[in-house]
Amino acid sequence: MELLYFDFDHGVERLLFIRLDRESQTVHFRLERSPDPTYDEECKDVPTVTVNASTRCSSLSQFDGFCRALVAAMRCTPFSLQHPDKTPFAAIAHDEVNLNGILEGVPPRELTCRIPSEIAAELVAPERVPERFRSLVSIPGVARS
Repeated sequence: MELLYFDFDHGVERLLFIRLDRESQTVHFRLERSPDPTYDEECKDVPTVTVNASTRCSSLSQFDGFCRALVAAMRCTPFSLQHPDKTPFAAIAHDEVNLNGILEGVPPRELTCRIPSEIAAELVAPERVPERFRSLVSIPGVARS
């Protein structure tokens, strides 16, 4: 299953591609940050950055719980979720994502999988980690729930 999240903020376009590979129990992330082509001229200096990372879970139960917690946590970010059947940048409500084939898995507080730190840094500020992200990230000084 593949998900595409997008965010446009002050001349910066951020795309987050997430591929949920249940067979290998791995979640692959690719974040692309670049100038927003629809924004004014002053943002041409925004560097283009691509970050690739992945998380391999130790069991299917961990994988399923991690995927469900990740999708739920993304609601706390400025990212919108691309509707899979519509034109680019047509959002779908986070509640409408179809996670068929992804079981309930372990509860968030029992997760051992983590969002890679280089991806987490693009999603949440270390000083303001939303509650839903606490079990998904390892940030010094932030207590897990």
